Amino acid sequence: MGKKKGGNSSGAISKGERVSVDPSVTKAVRNGRSAVEKMLNKQKAWKAGRKVNLLVPNLGADAKKHPFIKVKANEVWGDPKRNRFSLSGGSGDKSDDRTVL
Repeated sequence: MGKKKGGNSSGAISKGERVSVDPSVTKAVRNGRSAVEKMLNKQKAWKAGRKVNLLVPNLGADAKKHPFIKVKANEVWGDPKRNRFSLSGGSGDKSDDRTVL
């Protein structure tokens, strides 16, 4: 990349393509989070309207092959815009008894 025009830049500007943190440090920070902290972060993201995936027990025929499956939080907890203060099971029209781990 070429030099930046004007200002105090005296050389080339980085494209920012490579990570500047050691992968072992990133991995240690990620593994240092507790299950409760992860779930609280998922609940906060769900309330903010973001797409969140949850790991739930598989109740289907292939349960031995895949004991857990990823499900969108909106399917388990319901729409965050309607259920602002309730995380107890989502919308009432589903008869599925999935529990969140």
